[in-house]
Amino acid sequence: LGWRRDTAAVPLLVPLLSDTDATLATTTASALGRIGSQDAVTSLNAARENSNPAVRLAVLEALLRCAEDRLSAGDDLGAAELYADLFHAKVPPTIRTAAWRGWVLSDDNQRPGLVVKALSGNDEQLRLVALKLVRETKDAQLVKVCLRQWNSLPALAQWAVLDAHLQFGTEALSTVRTASKSPHLAVRIAAWQALADLSDVSLIPALTRAAANGEPVEKGAARDALARIHGPGVREAFLANLNQAETTEKAELLRSLGKRGDTATVPVLLQ
Repeated sequence: LGWRRDTAAVPLLVPLLSDTDATLATTTASALGRIGSQDAVTSLNAARENSNPAVRLAVLEALLRCAEDRLSAGDDLGAAELYADLFHAKVPPTIRTAAWRGWVLSDDNQRPGLVVKALSGNDEQLRLVALKLVRETKDAQLVKVCLRQWNSLPALAQWAVLDAHLQFGTEALSTVRTASKSPHLAVRIAAWQALADLSDVSLIPALTRAAANGEPVEKGAARDALARIHGPGVREAFLANLNQAETTEKAELLRSLGKRGDTATVPVLLQ
């Protein structure tokens, strides 16, 4: 009956939710979850406090299934209501985390606030899911809200926001500049790596300073970026900075020019 999504069967199935046979009750909960009608949801909600833990879990999983089906069918509002209700209820951590994820995906208005709160909060499970969603949703509004909270975000969250913004191309340059000044080493390294692909010549001096004075791992990332950065004006930017750089930075620029194998710079270097 569940696989057939037979809504007419709901009144017949409801009494079986409270059957003393746990196997029968859990199977009934699963069937009602597949049917997913409003009557099925109402019945499942009424059975959430079943004294049998196995039945209670089956009921909660069935409600998640109802929410997922609504989201798949385009009923974002209906899905969000179900997910939010489950999230705020007294439920096991796995159910709560799944409900939170569904709520974020189904409620565009609540998404930025929910994600930022999770990124800077103490709930490790929600934070891990939030980090993944930031990268996967490609939500420009979410990125903007996260950027407004940049300084309060931990390292992994800043890194995720940077990765998310990079999906929008050169628009992310301002975020890369911000990330290059982060107090978190991993975030700065990610910024240097991104620069090689975005080819912003204005940041060659910052890259050179990182290559000359950064921490060992950071030096490697900056050197790699200096060797790979490409595009109009890059050669000229290298040579202009070579004339102005400190000794250690000049050495890094010369090292990079050698790695780049740009023969057109040879006459200038020989002067």
